[in-house]
Formats: sequence, structure tokens, C-alpha cells
Amino acid sequence: MLDNNLIREEVTLIGFVYEIEEGRWVTGIGISTGDESYIVEKNQMGEALSKEVENDVRVSGYISKGLDGQNRILVTAYEVLADEFNPDTYNDLLDEEMQ
Repeated sequence: MLDNNLIREEVTLIGFVYEIEEGRWVTGIGISTGDESYIVEKNQMGEALSKEVENDVRVSGYISKGLDGQNRILVTAYEVLADEFNPDTYNDLLDEEMQ
């Protein structure tokens, strides 16, 4: 639940989408930026983002601190980032290490 007095201006974050589990049930999703984690508030964009679990994304939205002290984001837009892992580059680096 959001404390409406703490909603700030819209920001853009880059992070990894993950599932939030309680027991054996998935109760929501979050975004980890490496330094911080944000619980995604439920709205139409949040529902769409739930299909991007385990992907890196750039999200725009309104961040706040919930009454429970956890960071939250109300997503207004998102973009799935391209996977930057290139197997050819990895193989080239591995070949160099073996020489």
C-alpha cells in the first residue's frame, strides 16, 4: 500500500524483474537495480511487466516508500533491454585464456 504523501516525480530505472514469493505462491513482482529493490504496484503496466520475469528492463514510473518501509514503483512505461551476451565474444575470450 502506498502512502500518497511520499509519491515523488517520475523516474527511470534499469533493473532485473523477479518474482516475489510467499511460501509456494507468487504474490507479485519486483525490480532489482543492484543497489535497491522495488515492489511493482499493480496496475495495467505492472501486469504487462509480470510477463518479463528474469529479463532486464528500463522502467519509468513513480517511486515511493510504502507504509511498510519498502520501496515501491507504480510503472507507467517499460522497455525490455536486449540481451548483451554474445556467445561469439565469449568463445573468443575463452580461446584467448586457453593460449
